[in-house]
Amino acid sequence: MPGSYHPVVTSPTPPLRFSLLDAARVLARGRDLGAKLEALAEHTRALTGGAAAFVIYDVDSGQLSLADASESTPLPTTGDLADVTRDRRPAWSASVPADVAALLPGVADASAVAVIPLVVDDERGTDVVGFLITDAMAGAAGDATAGAAGPGADGADTQDSLLAVADLAAVAVRASRLHNELSERSEYSERLARTDALTGLADRRTFEQMLELELARATRQSTPLAIAVFDVDGLTAINVEHGAGVGDDVLRYVAATLADRVRLIDTVARIGEDEFAVLAPGDSAGIVAIRVRDAVALLDPVGAVRISVSAGVAHHPIDGTTGADLLAAATAAIDRARTQGAGVVVGLREPTPEA
Repeated sequence: MPGSYHPVVTSPTPPLRFSLLDAARVLARGRDLGAKLEALAEHTRALTGGAAAFVIYDVDSGQLSLADASESTPLPTTGDLADVTRDRRPAWSASVPADVAALLPGVADASAVAVIPLVVDDERGTDVVGFLITDAMAGAAGDATAGAAGPGADGADTQDSLLAVADLAAVAVRASRLHNELSERSEYSERLARTDALTGLADRRTFEQMLELELARATRQSTPLAIAVFDVDGLTAINVEHGAGVGDDVLRYVAATLADRVRLIDTVARIGEDEFAVLAPGDSAGIVAIRVRDAVALLDPVGAVRISVSAGVAHHPIDGTTGADLLAAATAAIDRARTQGAGVVVGLREPTPEA
């Protein structure tokens, strides 16, 4: 009847049943390592009816951490965890080892505990990358690898399933670490490709990209923006008279000084053979040019060579509203500075109250 109330009856979610196939499918899901290990731990709990957790082991640092990275502790030098790591073989204990209870208090009351290593074996060698720690069903307890009485038929199936889950977890850990290594290498290669090899500063391409970003910000917020271009005075003559090695040392000294004297919000780069540039948001006067010029003048000589720089400064929007216009204006300013002698700065302006 219209208006009648019919209560909706929902069935409770059925408990998860252990399936090795379902456990294997966990690895194909688009989850992070922590989520995959927790899903595998859930399957393990369905198998044993008790507690289960994964512990990650970092061979390089010697640290143990829970799968969610909430805690970290050194691998004990003695005890079941140390033995399993050394032997790469499971330990089936009728009591809870102290080192395991300290790491996972949830299994402290278990009547039997399995500590199963997550082992990867590849071209790099054989390593333990973690552990599966779980309540062991009574029939599965017993260390057949150590010569103790082996488990019964049901226990053998449970033991084999636990070992299989541990292997799946090892695959997940290994895949995650390979992914992280590839990402780190990619980022490192990208940084190398966009960094000046001699000085370690950003290259011209990176500088021009940052210039476009800062120009958009300055336009949007109506804030000042300065570009300072620095020329190492007499670098060509230094290379001829003292050698390219001395010239490279001079460039490194100037680069280090630039990096030290600018603010965190500034961008510093090497944009030419003897030219550096600083992108200085909020600098309405070009003070950064004076700060760097004076700091370089205080550097110790490189052999018999005293170091100095000249600078040209351009300002947004007065000298240009595009990156190309501002770089052209700063280059023109540095050309004028060169004609006036070493250590000259061209293009300074009176600071505004906001600077």
